[in-house]
This record gives sequence, C-alpha cells and structure tokens, in this order.
Amino acid sequence: MSRPLTHYHIASSHNTYLTGNQITSRSDVEMYERVLLMGCRCVEIDCFDGQNGEPEVYHKNAMTSRIPIRSVLDAISKAAFPASHAETASRSASLASATETESSGMRQIPSSSRASPYPVILS
Repeated sequence: MSRPLTHYHIASSHNTYLTGNQITSRSDVEMYERVLLMGCRCVEIDCFDGQNGEPEVYHKNAMTSRIPIRSVLDAISKAAFPASHAETASRSASLASATETESSGMRQIPSSSRASPYPVILS
C-alpha cells in the first residue's frame, strides 16, 4: 500500500461475531468465516478475559454468548488465509501472537504471512 489510507476502500465488519442484535444475540465463530469469504478484510474481535484464563469473544455489558478466542483465530486463519493445513496452523499461531501483543488500535498482518494479496486488518 503506497497511498494514504483514505485512498482505499476497506470492506469491514462491526460486531462480526454476532448473529443478531448486540444486546441478546448469539455469538458464532462461523460469522467470521462468512464475512471473510464475502470479501470483508477488517473484522472486529471484542476480546476479554475469560473465566478460565482463556480469552473470550463477546459483547461486553450485554447478554450475548461467548466464544473462545482460539476458535475465532482458527476460523479467521481458514477463511482469510487459504493454504495447506501446516501453513494454516502456523498462521493461526501468528495471529494469536499478534492479538496478544496488540490490545487496542488496528494491526495489519504482514503480507509475508498472507496467501491473499489484499490486506487483512484486525481491530
């Protein structure tokens, strides 16, 4: 990307994990696969400390269900980075590392870690 960010259109998704409203709906890991396969390149991951020390994805201060972060990262890895199984596992670990080190703001996954020429931004 050689131009200012405002020169690009980025297909994004808000509350990606939700199947309905943001107060009482169900969280579903398949929503990540669906939006990425439809061309979305920026997904939202609302990640919070889980009850067993494992991060969970859900809408804070709401009655939505919770999904483990590992499931979300696996789904993103499969849908956003189509590759062999071994490469997918490696990319999933890279995504987990990126998510753990970046707690706020946007982080673009380096092109060397992607099979697609299009940027994927985690926010």
